[in-house]
Formats: sequence, C-alpha cells, structure tokens
Amino acid sequence: MAAAGAGDVVIIDPPYRLATGQKATHVAYTKDGFTIEMYGRMVDAARAAAARGAHVFIHDHDTTETRRLHGDCSEILPVNVERKMGRKRTAVAEAVFIYRPVVTAQVVAVPKIEAAPAANDESVADSFNQFGHIDAPKLAVSYESKGNVADATLWAHPVNGEWFAGFDFAFRTGEYQAETLLPSTLDAGFASASLAVESAALRVAASFEAKFPDLGKLVGAEANQVTAIRNWLNDQIVVARTGGFEPKPAFTFIDLFSGIGAFYLAMTQAGGKCVLTCEINDESRKTYLANHDMTGVPFAADISKLDAKDVPDHDVLCAGFPCQAIQHCRRQAWL
Repeated sequence: MAAAGAGDVVIIDPPYRLATGQKATHVAYTKDGFTIEMYGRMVDAARAAAARGAHVFIHDHDTTETRRLHGDCSEILPVNVERKMGRKRTAVAEAVFIYRPVVTAQVVAVPKIEAAPAANDESVADSFNQFGHIDAPKLAVSYESKGNVADATLWAHPVNGEWFAGFDFAFRTGEYQAETLLPSTLDAGFASASLAVESAALRVAASFEAKFPDLGKLVGAEANQVTAIRNWLNDQIVVARTGGFEPKPAFTFIDLFSGIGAFYLAMTQAGGKCVLTCEINDESRKTYLANHDMTGVPFAADISKLDAKDVPDHDVLCAGFPCQAIQHCRRQAWL
C-alpha cells in the first residue's frame, strides 16, 4: 500500500470487525488476532494512499464501530449479502468504505516558477503534485508515544518562496481517532517555516478540542496521550514563535560597501544569510532596502564609525571597495 499512488486502485478484504453477538470464525493472524491497532494501521495506510491519489476500497461489516473507524472516508456504500453461518445462510449488513483522492472536486493550478532557481535553491525545488499536495514535506516535527499508541506530526514545506503547513495524528487506544492534512494549495502559504509550524500546531489543537471535549469520558491511556500531545503542541508553538524552525543557512556573510546589493543577491541565491550590511550612499541604501529582506539585519552607514565588536561572526566577507576618489576625479575632469 505504501507504493500506491495516482491512478492506482487498492481493494482490501481484511478480517472483519465482529458484529454484536458474533463469534470469530477467521484464522488468527497473531496470538491476539487482527487487533484494533492493526486495523488502525490499515486505515492510516488507506488514508495516506488516497492522499497520494489512489482509490481505496475496504470491505467490512456495517456496524457502529466500523463506521467510527472509517469516519473520515469519502463514502460508505452499504451492501446486503448472505453469509453461511453454521448450516444456514443469513443476511448480513456489510459495507464498502471508500477512500478517494483528497482533491477531486476541482482542478488546482500548480504554481509556476517564472525564473529558473539556483541549483541549490531548495525553497523552489519542489512543487505541488497534480492533486495539489506535497507528498514528502521538507520539515517534519514529530511526537511518538511509548508503545506507538499515539503519534502526531507537524509539517511545513516551501514552494515558490512560501511555506505551506500540514499535520497528521493517530490514536490507537480507546476510540480510534486520526486525521491527516497534507500541505495543500487549498491553504494559504506563510512567510516562514516557523509560522507554518505554528499554524499546523494550532489546527491540531483545534481538532483535539472537537474530538476530545471531555477527557473524563476517555479511557486512561487515551486521555493521557491527549494531554501529552497537547503539552507537546504548546512546546512547538513556543519554539515557532521564537523562529526556531527556520532552515539553517549554508553560510553567513557580511556585505560591506554594498551598493544596491549585487553581492547580497549572489550570496543569498547560493544559500547564504546576510548578518550585516554597510553602505554610506543614501540612494543606494534606499534601493538596497527596497529589494532585499533586511529583517533583523544591522545596516550600518559609515564604515569608519562601525565598531569591530558590533560585527557579527560570519563565514564570508563581501566588499565592493569604494571608488569615490576615481569618481570625483572623473566628475571634475568632465566639468
């Protein structure tokens, strides 16, 4: 199932969940049979395959439990069949639980990258697939409980200069609950990875409020995991609000006698991050600020007044050394 994707059809005929009063008739797959945890993993795999563009059909008894387990499927198709129970054939209510590709109602335009990116410019290296999703997000922040009874992941992925958010969580204890939302063109992009992660965390928290309004009604293990993941989400929000999820630059540089920013443009396209700029000409400074992101970057004017202790640590020093003396001579000669 992990290999299923766009254009594939997956048909699953698992050991059925037992209807009320029914005895198990299938051969046990393990000493514990086909457990609720195994069933949950199967549903997770079906949901993930549909997110990649596959159509998935799961056949089972039509019961309150199976409808709950497949609560977020695309369609439930009831089927009335006769099964041989002992010596008699008995009418049995069954259903096909259908998982369709997530984006089917509309065609989503894939954002076009107008300019060819630099060879190592990962911010525009990947784009949405034909279904409007990111299959393998670049940034994943994960929580996993002991025994794998619950897990959660916050996703962020850059496309064309913006970061898109997504999340996934699953509980395999108590009442099975899960939800997956891949980074998608249906959602707004964010200016940074940290903002995207914060958005994903807040959406999981909101989903928890809807799914688990009363911890007192949950079994102990599930209630404990809901509390643990909520605390983990709060920790990730704190990290996100301090910018802790920003990708680390390949190197840092300072830009002296910067002019309008030719060095800045070249170095940032090569994966660098500017940590200090210095330019004395007012018009050049205005042009520099209008064209480059200087958020949090010191911008000195007169280098003769710049104290060495105020220069941040850096890997590369760029300098377009001044030629004012030559320019003055040329101006005087022209006049």
